[in-house]
Amino acid sequence: MPIIYRRDKGGPLTIEEVDGNFADLDRRLRLLETDGTQAEGIARIHQEGEILEITGTRGTAFGRFRLPKVIPNPKGAWKTDTPYTILDWVQVGRSLYACVLPHRSGVFADDLRAGSWKILVES
Repeated sequence: MPIIYRRDKGGPLTIEEVDGNFADLDRRLRLLETDGTQAEGIARIHQEGEILEITGTRGTAFGRFRLPKVIPNPKGAWKTDTPYTILDWVQVGRSLYACVLPHRSGVFADDLRAGSWKILVES
């Protein structure tokens, strides 16, 4: 039996219609609780080298995925008025930073506050 909505009917539901709605919802809930067609979760994520393997809670092999290689671009000491792109690495003092937003450098502290850099090694 399909669920009857008041807005679709255009008026109040009868007691039989309300009871029918609850009976239908109860039947659907029982089916979900006993059916076993519920979604499968992730049981295991395993990484070996650059391969990521994902297995489901029911043993399904969701797949093997090759992870992208991250190749940093070391730039040496940070310089003002210099274009930087994502994965450029710079040294500021004894610390190492990675560029995460492409930008033209201004004042390093301002660029850092703006979220252009993330610290990799702090010294």
